[in-house]
Amino acid sequence: MMPLALRDAFLDQAGRRPDAAAVVHGDRVWTYRELELRAGRIARTLAARGAGPGTLVAVRLARGPELIAALLAVVLTGAGYVPLADDDPPERNRHILDDCGAALLLAEHPSDDGRTLTPDDAPAPARPFDPAPVRAGDPAYVIYTSGSSGRPKGVLVEQGALGAYLAEARARYDGLAGRTVLHSSVSFDMAVTSLWGPLVSGGAIHVLDLKAIAAGEQPPPPATARPTFLKVTPSHLPLLGLLPDSCLPTGQLVIGGEALTGSALGHWRTAHPDVTVVNEYGPTEATVGCCAYVVHPGDAVDPGPVPIGRAFAGTRLYVLDAEGKPVAAGAVGELHIAGRQVARGYLGRAELTGERFVPDSFAADGSRMYRTGDLVRERQDGDLEYVGRADGQLKVSGYRIEPGEIEAVLRGHAGVRDCAVVAVGATDARRLVAYVTPGPGSAP
Repeated sequence: MMPLALRDAFLDQAGRRPDAAAVVHGDRVWTYRELELRAGRIARTLAARGAGPGTLVAVRLARGPELIAALLAVVLTGAGYVPLADDDPPERNRHILDDCGAALLLAEHPSDDGRTLTPDDAPAPARPFDPAPVRAGDPAYVIYTSGSSGRPKGVLVEQGALGAYLAEARARYDGLAGRTVLHSSVSFDMAVTSLWGPLVSGGAIHVLDLKAIAAGEQPPPPATARPTFLKVTPSHLPLLGLLPDSCLPTGQLVIGGEALTGSALGHWRTAHPDVTVVNEYGPTEATVGCCAYVVHPGDAVDPGPVPIGRAFAGTRLYVLDAEGKPVAAGAVGELHIAGRQVARGYLGRAELTGERFVPDSFAADGSRMYRTGDLVRERQDGDLEYVGRADGQLKVSGYRIEPGEIEAVLRGHAGVRDCAVVAVGATDARRLVAYVTPGPGSAP
């Protein structure tokens, strides 16, 4: 049975809690009723222009209530959304728009390109929006990750996979029913938890710029609005030490996107001993997170790698050797992920999809599993531990980076003969460095 779709789960909460806060941004507070009406107004316009189940709508807006309403509007139509970061390079956003084939774009500024709409283009007055039914296999969103060929690749996640992840997040993270901080770009799939988790749990999204608050450029939220849930990467941990308590969670701190060590976590746990820490693992191709390790208050944590834990409900994890056979417990192998959270594949990239999404030889139902390229081993207690990569993929601030993508751009420069891109520095201060061999007659 398909888990409750995101749209239906939100509408259920909006019906139960119409006057509860749904989105908070500075002094602005939108209730569930207001958010539903604003999103419904935009959704009617999108639907009139052809948005619906099986289609894609791109969204490029600054973080704030309008962005959340726009994304929710796409969800209400049953279409899949393609999030574009407002501060990403224009060339990247143009490539994504061309590659995904979205017929519509919701953006802040109007355009005469025939597909760009602003949230203000929606007609008034608002009235309830009657959406078309969605199926488990319909697109929910497409998020672009780095590609080794020099161009980003879009991961298409279906409604059923997103519904399964949100059901698991809602069951595991009770802090989502309180106040959740949304601080990262919605083009990064880490934001899926903080964006939709609260809205299917009856909680409120607090849109905060944590870096601006830490730098003293923006005031922090009042102490009475302290969040109950926060999701970050390990690279964010030093930033958290610069923030006032009103920005920090009282319930759960979920960490993902990169390898986590106990030593990097030590300062946080000393300062906040009553907060539960969750090390959540999952590539974009397995819908945000598919396994986790929980560090309860008082639990001892070694300074080395923190385990990535065990599979979510409905997910199967296999540790396999180069021939696709299970390795012995304690041996290192490549992690393969199967189950209801596996994405459809890479949009418009059938060959690459076939390479990474392969038949699950351990299942009789014809389902597939995703080859992660991540090397793991099973500990004696049954938890999985991340060891490293089987290829050259890098992680910086939680973002997956294929060095080949950057190298391909550099080699296209007339003054570059050859190059190599590496990541240097510790996890919390990692940066990319390119080593370049100048072309004939070119000075370094």
